[in-house]
Amino acid sequence: MQFNSFVLFLALSSTALSAPAGKGLEAVVEGGGKGSIGGAKGESAITGEAAEPFVGTETAKPIIGGEDNEATNEGEKDKGATVVGASKAAAGGGAKASPGAPAKKPTPQMVSVAAKSFANDANTVSNALNQLPGMTDRSSIIAMSKKAYFAELDEDKHRDVLARAAGADGQVSNGKIMKFTPAVLDGLKEMYTSGTPAKVNQNIPAIQRARNPNILPSITQLSNAALKKMNLPADQQNFQPTGQKGK
Repeated sequence: MQFNSFVLFLALSSTALSAPAGKGLEAVVEGGGKGSIGGAKGESAITGEAAEPFVGTETAKPIIGGEDNEATNEGEKDKGATVVGASKAAAGGGAKASPGAPAKKPTPQMVSVAAKSFANDANTVSNALNQLPGMTDRSSIIAMSKKAYFAELDEDKHRDVLARAAGADGQVSNGKIMKFTPAVLDGLKEMYTSGTPAKVNQNIPAIQRARNPNILPSITQLSNAALKKMNLPADQQNFQPTGQKGK
C-alpha cells in the first residue's frame, strides 16, 4: 500500500512539473483545487482541497504580467494618450483665439468724428502744398512739410473707420486713397528731410498728380458713403485741388 502511494505521488509530481506554466496542479488534479508549484499547501492540491494562491494562479496574474496586467498597461497607455491630447489642445487653444477677430463696427459718432478729422487733415496738407512753392527758408520748409507729412499719416486711421462703416459702397474710393497716399508721403518726407526749395519744386508736382484727381474726391465719396450708412447727413466738403491758383 505504501509502495502504491509512493508511485502515485511520483506520477502526479512528474505530470505537474510538465504541465503548462501558470496552471499548477489544477491542470491535472480534479476537484477545483488551485495548487502551487512547491507551495506550502501543495498537499491540498493533491487531495482536491482549495490551496492558497501563489505563483501561477489566476489571482497571481497581475504579478507575473498576465492578461490583467496587459489590460492595465493598455489602460495606462490610453490614459497617457488622453493627457497628451489634452495638453496639445490646451497648448493650441489660446493661440487661435486672436487672429482673424472681426473689428468693432463703427458707431454713428465714430463716423461723424472720422469724417471731420479726415477733412481737417486733408486741409492741412492742401494748405502746406499751396504755401511750400513760395518758401525759401530751410527751417520754414522743414516745419511746413513735416506738419503736412504727419497730417497725411494721420488720415489713415480716419480712412479705416469710414471704410468699415461704408462697406461695399466705399470700396472704390477707399482703394484709391490707399493706392495713392504712399506717393504723397514719400514726396513730403523728401521735402522735410532736405528743406531745400529744389526738393519742393521737384516733389510738389508729383504729389499733386497723385492727390488732386484721386485722393481728394475719394475722401468726399468715402466720407459720404459712411455717413449715409449711419443715417447721417452726407455733407463732407468737396476739396479743391492744390496748385490751381490763377487758373
